[in-house]
Amino acid sequence: MQTYSPPSDSCERRNPEELLPCKPELLQLHYITGV
Repeated sequence: MQTYSPPSDSCERRNPEELLPCKPELLQLHYITGV
């Protein structure tokens, strides 16, 4: 269920908590999908 575009590598490599300032919606999807 991944209908969104993955963030920049430099952003995805950051900690899950760090995703907040990068992409809030992505953080939520991370917890929902568990990826």
